Amino acid sequence: MANKGSPYERLICRQLSEWWSGGMDSDLFWRTSNSGGRATVRGRKKLATRGHYGDVAATHAVGAPLLDFLTLELKRGYSGRTIQDLLDSGSKGKQVYREWFEQARNSHKLAGSFSWAVIVRRDKRESLIFLPESTVNRLRGCAAFRPMPVPFLSIHTMVCDEPITVIGVTLSGFFSAVDPEELKMALAKG
Repeated sequence: MANKGSPYERLICRQLSEWWSGGMDSDLFWRTSNSGGRATVRGRKKLATRGHYGDVAATHAVGAPLLDFLTLELKRGYSGRTIQDLLDSGSKGKQVYREWFEQARNSHKLAGSFSWAVIVRRDKRESLIFLPESTVNRLRGCAAFRPMPVPFLSIHTMVCDEPITVIGVTLSGFFSAVDPEELKMALAKG
């Protein structure tokens, strides 16, 4: 997985940078130190590590609002795992999507961001982004996700022992449906 993860994280950071800057900059975001591990280790000692939770960090202050709004976890590979595992794995096997959602939620809590998202790409597939429905609704209140990208997935699940609805769309659909200015407006609403 490590060989797939690092190049994928760099690719997503570049795509996020280009989306956030309207194509003007490809270097606003980069991988966090040790894929967020440094912040996790320091967190166990009750030490904060600003801007290094999750898998993406801002390399320039102009990118900070995105990470103030969303703590991002990036996952690559796992072709034998699908979102369907939340429905049919039962007590057998790992439910990696639930684990990823919980990891993202926990990182977001430590970071103090508004919410979280998981970006995942299985082999030979498109990148998808999953985020809480409440976050999508906050963005919709600022004119994002109008119209909602098609297709999209809405799934009710448990994250950290709490019921939650998670929305999934293609990452390209997210980029088309959410303007960075709309996201900044959603963040400003408090």
